[in-house]
Amino acid sequence: MAVASISGSGHLVERVGQNLTVRAQLWPRGEPPLPGVVEVAENAPRAAPVASLLVEANGKEGPRFKALVHGYGCSCAEEVELWEKPGLILVGVGQAATVLDANTGVVKLRVPMGGYFNSLWLAEDGRDAFLCGDEQVVRLVPPGIISWQKTLGVDGVLVHRAVGMTVFVSAQRKVGGPWVDFLLDRATGAVQEAPDPDDDGDAADTPARADAKSGTADPKKRPAAAPAVKRKPEPPVQADDPDTVDDDDPSVRLVRDDETDPDDE
Repeated sequence: MAVASISGSGHLVERVGQNLTVRAQLWPRGEPPLPGVVEVAENAPRAAPVASLLVEANGKEGPRFKALVHGYGCSCAEEVELWEKPGLILVGVGQAATVLDANTGVVKLRVPMGGYFNSLWLAEDGRDAFLCGDEQVVRLVPPGIISWQKTLGVDGVLVHRAVGMTVFVSAQRKVGGPWVDFLLDRATGAVQEAPDPDDDGDAADTPARADAKSGTADPKKRPAAAPAVKRKPEPPVQADDPDTVDDDDPSVRLVRDDETDPDDE
């Protein structure tokens, strides 16, 4: 399943499953919820929400619930996905991701994502889901519990795909720096392959995500991971190879045109 990204007030996103349809849209800031809508908010918010998503779930028999999920602190991206296998709805907004029961709208889990929520990725077979923030990636497994979480970057993390037991991830390890690729063990989150520090400069530069912390980032502009760069090993230097002889080497004696080469006598 593709991730549902929302941008622009009132933009509607729809996810259709076998037995459930989920619709979500950005809710105007400061506007009170409609009657019958349950608000999902922090227990003791220190400030007003920076963004809110109205999430509606409808089954074949009719409407199930409407929930207004509030995001706080920093607004970078808003995404919603139906995880039908365990019967959950994933909502990312502000600095957290919220997991709702797809039948009742009850909050099953709220996962802080650090400075900001960045993206989510759901396996097509429904076996797991990945939540990404500015620093870490979190793996969820049915029935909606955290399997592991791993800190990889400082200004954005993305999961691209999971094949077999390997998760392909990119992260920015410094603000405004290049994106670098990681391979993680799907079961444990252990790093299977990480870039060398010297390879950071080989990755393609991408726009800084620091503007996300001021609430001006556009989630549609998240960059793809830079491909890994593999260098061919240099062949060993052969002493008798004429292409490897340095003419400036003092051990090489040049013969003038008016001088006889001893080897020619």
